[in-house]
Amino acid sequence: MGRSEIAFTSRRGSSKLAEAAIEIANSYVGADVQRLRTTTVGLLRGYEIFGDQNYLKSALRSADVILKAQWAQGHWPWGDLSADFVRIQDGFNNEPFWIMLYAHKVSGDPKYLSSARRCADLLLRLQRNNGGWPDQWSFSGKGSGHTGVRDGVSFNDNATNSCFQMMIMMYHLTGDRKYIAKLNRLGDFIAEANLGEGDVVGWGEQYHDNGTPVRARQYEIELPYPRAFTRGVGPLLIWLYLIDGNESHMDLLRRAYAWHEHVRQQEIAPQVLGH
Repeated sequence: MGRSEIAFTSRRGSSKLAEAAIEIANSYVGADVQRLRTTTVGLLRGYEIFGDQNYLKSALRSADVILKAQWAQGHWPWGDLSADFVRIQDGFNNEPFWIMLYAHKVSGDPKYLSSARRCADLLLRLQRNNGGWPDQWSFSGKGSGHTGVRDGVSFNDNATNSCFQMMIMMYHLTGDRKYIAKLNRLGDFIAEANLGEGDVVGWGEQYHDNGTPVRARQYEIELPYPRAFTRGVGPLLIWLYLIDGNESHMDLLRRAYAWHEHVRQQEIAPQVLGH
């Protein structure tokens, strides 16, 4: 196949994808939520690569559906719950936040930047004084009926990490230091939340504000979880070091890595694998 034929095929394929996107970009409910997010990002990237206006038009139509679903307070719906409830973890807000910024980057339309900023401003209000974020929140104080920490800090499913990244981005976009004002407190909290002693270094999934572990679900017991380190605390320590250059973050990271590597070596020992 020649180069011109490849280009023609790519353009034809892009038009078909754009038409398919129009068919599904009509609701931000249930299974359509993830399909809409994925399609919007794919179409925006497709426009950047191919320059096909069909991509851009359909991408922005999809982005507008996401934008329209945003609650007035700045967050996006959590299933069939009312606007009283905010789900911070599991990508409920950080994923549409980044999509809004992507739509703004490609289109230049300020409404998408405004949307992202409203979301970030809400999550900034929900930041704990120790610098972290919980799994969820309700403005009325009512229970959501779902597990997860509300008055505390969570390293589970990207709750704190996603908000941390959002605050850094908003600082870079706006120059407003309010977005990063309390992030440095997270380093002290992480150090205090270490559940180990001596060579044992590790973290649980969720905590009270005072650094004591709390059980969000019955099987998430108050013990160090490897994934809390690899997915949550580890990246946070690196980001904090890159911000303030404090070697204590890296020292804690090295100690945690050493302990987890020790555990790994124990787990792969022949006498263990033999059982």
